[in-house]
Amino acid sequence: MGLALQTPARAAVGDVLTLKPAVQVATDEVTLRDLVVDDSVPYENLVICHAPTIGSVRTITMAELAILLQKSGEVHALHGPDQISITRVGRKISAADLKPLIESELKSRDGKGTIKDIQLQAAIFVTDVNGLKLRTLRFDSAINKYRAWFVTSGAPHAVLFEAMATLEVRHNDAGAKNKVQLPAPSPVLEHRGETAAMQLDGEGFSATLMVVCLEDGKASGTIRVREQISKRNYRAQIISAGLLRAVSREN
Repeated sequence: MGLALQTPARAAVGDVLTLKPAVQVATDEVTLRDLVVDDSVPYENLVICHAPTIGSVRTITMAELAILLQKSGEVHALHGPDQISITRVGRKISAADLKPLIESELKSRDGKGTIKDIQLQAAIFVTDVNGLKLRTLRFDSAINKYRAWFVTSGAPHAVLFEAMATLEVRHNDAGAKNKVQLPAPSPVLEHRGETAAMQLDGEGFSATLMVVCLEDGKASGTIRVREQISKRNYRAQIISAGLLRAVSREN
């Protein structure tokens, strides 16, 4: 069977463990937590064996499991089927799988920052990580992180998913004083409650109206505003601090 047991923590002697008849895993190792019905066991990271290859099945008997637990110094009462079927349905994409793709794109942009952390926005399972491709990498000044969109063909269907990468600022190799600078967040030019001048252009006329900003906004962004006299609401684009251009009327 090639079973190998690792024991990062000892369980209380005498625990009663109810086994599942069949389990599906998406990791390289099968833990005791995968095999038992109660997923609140305190020794959930106890590795029992290697997972089978993707799409294949391996089995472990209750007797084999009892022997392995006994060799580790654990004594438990096991209940359930005499044999457990273990199927590996895929492989979960990790941050380590995405890091080389992001680093390669940053290098192509002459980026000198190193990746500090990558956060996946969802759990994605594939049959082969070689099908991973980076589609878009964009810096988001609102969160001071890079947003990355990937596509994988290693799943049953092509899947598009998102991750966020945080860069680590460091000195350059020459020891210069300047540090690698991430793109600076855009400043807020208009704040909610402030007044501004809005240009309103129409067929054969042009006017400048005083409006009250109903939202905060950055350069080139659009915000909702209210014209002071008519009380009509508009959506306006920010041209500069205190100057807007009407895009559309809301009421």
